[in-house]
Amino acid sequence: MKRILYVYRVLCKLLTIFYFGLGISLEVLMLPFIKLFSKTRQDFQRRARKLANPIIRGGIKFTTLTGVVRLNISDEDRKKLRNAKSMVVAANHPAFFDSVLMLSLLSWSDIIAKASLSKSNPLSPLINSIFMTNDFDFDEIMERTKTNLDDGGTILFFAEGTRSFPDGTIRPFKKGAARLSIGTGHPILPVYIGGNLKIGMRKGDKILQVNPDERYIYDIKVLEPIFPDEFEGLVSGVAVKKCTDKLQKAIMDEKEKSALMKKL
Repeated sequence: MKRILYVYRVLCKLLTIFYFGLGISLEVLMLPFIKLFSKTRQDFQRRARKLANPIIRGGIKFTTLTGVVRLNISDEDRKKLRNAKSMVVAANHPAFFDSVLMLSLLSWSDIIAKASLSKSNPLSPLINSIFMTNDFDFDEIMERTKTNLDDGGTILFFAEGTRSFPDGTIRPFKKGAARLSIGTGHPILPVYIGGNLKIGMRKGDKILQVNPDERYIYDIKVLEPIFPDEFEGLVSGVAVKKCTDKLQKAIMDEKEKSALMKKL
């Protein structure tokens, strides 16, 4: 029985990858038509992201219906993410699935993708059209982020800069989320992503790996916002460091709280 479940999970994982690949291909084919009816770059990006949302949510629905993923999030926290506006949404990053999962929970969000995804990659046409990558000039990232946040959007930021250590240990946070928050004047909304080990989706895992004993469990918890005016009057570098430290402490505290609750 255990072997049958393992094979089932591998097949579902491959079907999910195929689904997202097909969805991305269809969106890429639609991009020229979306561009044709868009007056500005911002309008084009908003329309393209709006088209991507049902595709992403459909993939998440598939993984939960097949039992491969169990998503635990309260109705209150789901509503907070759906209604989030003009915020830097910052989370830890245990697995590659985090990106699509978080984008499915947010209404309209930009993301800073890895530069490698924009070059010789199946995702390149989509990434280059509607998202930013981390090799952009920082002034351009700041300008585009401010425009997006001022207009009521959000930007999704994984504060570790890459996926967590394979054993689930959270890496030290990068300063990007704090720099964007303080630079644009918009708050950070911390999100803790917990659950079990994401074997098969961690950094360095193989595509056919899955969790051998149970489904992927995602526990999502939305924490209290961090406002940039808390650091007003401080030298820029000090303000960014203090903001980053507060963000990491909030997420680490939630991780310890979650681990304690599981033991009870």
